[in-house]
Amino acid sequence: MGDISLYKRAVGDYKIGMMALENYNVDETFLDQAGYHLQQSVEKALKYQIALLGEQYPYEHDIGLLIDMCDDLSVNYHNWIKDSHDVLTRYGTKTRYSSSQIASRTTLVGLYEKQKEYLGENNPKKIKNNNGVLFNERGE
Repeated sequence: MGDISLYKRAVGDYKIGMMALENYNVDETFLDQAGYHLQQSVEKALKYQIALLGEQYPYEHDIGLLIDMCDDLSVNYHNWIKDSHDVLTRYGTKTRYSSSQIASRTTLVGLYEKQKEYLGENNPKKIKNNNGVLFNERGE
């Protein structure tokens, strides 16, 4: 059904991004890295939810495209993702190769708090499939 590794990678990107965010004062490029890893975390969490339905997700970094697909499939996601999709997508593309502060540290801290909640709600240990069966740790 769903690929548990997508969820684990979403959590890993979240954790790496938090480390960059917490060490922003060491190197200003860490803020871009924090934004990039937040985008990656959101992207993989959305793709994980799409895969849970047995659907193939696109191999794109466009959060807006994933939101449209989630809407078509009636996948639940937090409104902040839709509200922030433009900023998130720019972090997934623009900051990969050059420094470009897209959002403030304060904004990113707030988005990271929301992503932590979103990841917690979508923990495979809590998600039920279409038959009401709770997934095990491997997502089966």
